[in-house]
Amino acid sequence: MATATPPALDRPVPGQIAIERPALERIERAMARIEAAAANRAFDAEVLERRHAALRETVQSAIATLDQLIVQEQEEGD
Repeated sequence: MATATPPALDRPVPGQIAIERPALERIERAMARIEAAAANRAFDAEVLERRHAALRETVQSAIATLDQLIVQEQEEGD
């Protein structure tokens, strides 16, 4: 039974695309930039969620205060 010899390391495996080292390095740098941008975007989303929650609380408080003032004005007018 014959064993297959492994392909040479400097030659592509049949069915695979040969990529030159500079091209591979550019792809790796691009992937790193994409991953960094994705991480920043996730961080930005968390910051926006916290700011939105704080703004919502402020608006709810302001509306509650306005409601109280309206009720007071109505009671004083009666």
